[in-house]
Amino acid sequence: MSLIADTEALIIDLRRNVGGVLDMISYVASYLFEEPVPMSSRYNHITGEMTDYWTSADVPGRRFGLKPVYLLTSASTFSGGEGLAYDLKQHGRVTIVGEKTPGGANATKIYTLTPHVWTAVTYGITTNPISKTNFEGVGVESDVAVDAEQALDEAHRLALLEIRKDLDQRDWLPRVLEAYREEVEQELERLTSTPSS
Repeated sequence: MSLIADTEALIIDLRRNVGGVLDMISYVASYLFEEPVPMSSRYNHITGEMTDYWTSADVPGRRFGLKPVYLLTSASTFSGGEGLAYDLKQHGRVTIVGEKTPGGANATKIYTLTPHVWTAVTYGITTNPISKTNFEGVGVESDVAVDAEQALDEAHRLALLEIRKDLDQRDWLPRVLEAYREEVEQELERLTSTPSS
């Protein structure tokens, strides 16, 4: 995160992320906020415990800050991958580019009944403090709906448009930025004129 802290936009690729733990969601999100914010909570039916997850006030290295962040999603993004997208979307912190996710929000345990039969039983319910619900069974909608294969190019294009808008507001900067502006324009032209594979 320290390495990318000086970049002007960030793209996080969750298209093949099939899950993880709520602690990691809060940890990654901590780099994208200046102050601690609440993430989702989980109620465990087995233990009767409620665990609230927050971003951290202290992180190793440098924060990315409040610059533009784009998350790439697909129909394969699941569980913890969806959780990061959902929680950040509820805070209005990211633009989600790609496909709607399948909707695996709640924690489950797998029980083998016979060598050929198993069942999944939900033991933990996740709730976001803003929406007061979660994405179980409904998934996380993208802000910019495109096929997963096109999501990276589309997020790159959106980031460059945001950078160009920012450059247009920096009239006082020296002409050294003109070379950078030309690079941005050339890359935008390439992304606009080249059909996605």
